[in-house]
Amino acid sequence: MNGTETKAKIQAALQTVEGLEDPYRPIAFREVLRRLLAEEAPSSKPGGISKGDSGMPLNEFVASRRRKTLGDYTLSIFHWSDGNGLTPLTSKEAFTAFATAHLKRPANVSDVIGDLVEKGYLTEALEKKGGQKAFNITPSGKKYVETALEPTPDK
Repeated sequence: MNGTETKAKIQAALQTVEGLEDPYRPIAFREVLRRLLAEEAPSSKPGGISKGDSGMPLNEFVASRRRKTLGDYTLSIFHWSDGNGLTPLTSKEAFTAFATAHLKRPANVSDVIGDLVEKGYLTEALEKKGGQKAFNITPSGKKYVETALEPTPDK
């Protein structure tokens, strides 16, 4: 990425957060800029929930984690999706990911997501996606998946 591209991404991030009040503006700016700078060319991004950078499909990633609750499964899905540039996810997309991972789908994934937001593991995205609320995994959510849900010994 050259200097012109970087400046364009900074301008785009500034425009995205210009209507926000303090203390949210600097936090949102940092997050938007981080995502813009990490963005790959559209042609190199996966088109859907399939395989990640490591070549591990979603169902294998979720199966490789120690998980006990629907929240654990949901966080694993968000972690994998974030690592593959597919976040933010809507409740509907998370629900579909359960099927993709060959998991029993929760009766109300919105409740599970709400609980994870309350715990600080997920956060609502700045913009809606297709008119629906969308969510991102937080750094503490990622840490939880990487430590508490560490890979099982046989995976």
